[in-house]
Amino acid sequence: MKSTDSTHIAPNYEIVAVSEAYESKEGCLNGINAVQSYCGADIEDLTKVATPSIELEVDLILNLNEPPTIVKNGSTVTFSGKLMRGKAGIMNQKINLYERDRSFMQDDLMASGETRDDGSFRITWIAKKMDWWDYTVEVYARYMEAGSRRFIPIHSETYVIKIF
Repeated sequence: MKSTDSTHIAPNYEIVAVSEAYESKEGCLNGINAVQSYCGADIEDLTKVATPSIELEVDLILNLNEPPTIVKNGSTVTFSGKLMRGKAGIMNQKINLYERDRSFMQDDLMASGETRDDGSFRITWIAKKMDWWDYTVEVYARYMEAGSRRFIPIHSETYVIKIF
């Protein structure tokens, strides 16, 4: 990782952090730890490979089918997938599409839709740049199941779409 003014860039030239300038990787990591301890933020290691779906003890599976990897700004993109409990689809449930922010900021809601009788969903989105620092959208589907004491969130694999 190298540091420029206030932006931290990975070897693949993707911006991974924006803040004050650091002279070393250790200084950057100390800054991350300070933010985490101050606001209780979770740190996510994006170098790990994502799994196709997240399964919880409640046996829920949320799959998001792989979208196109490159789309034109202003074009309509249709996302599809399925919400299941075991092998049975779950109908009439709200699915949200989010753009993942790789920082302490909240993920951005892109679009929402509802599952059909078989648990499948199709959600359209008008392609646009979501972050000022890059031309990619890191999209995932999320479902919040109402539990007896709290909402249990599950989400799909995250896919990267380049906007041109």
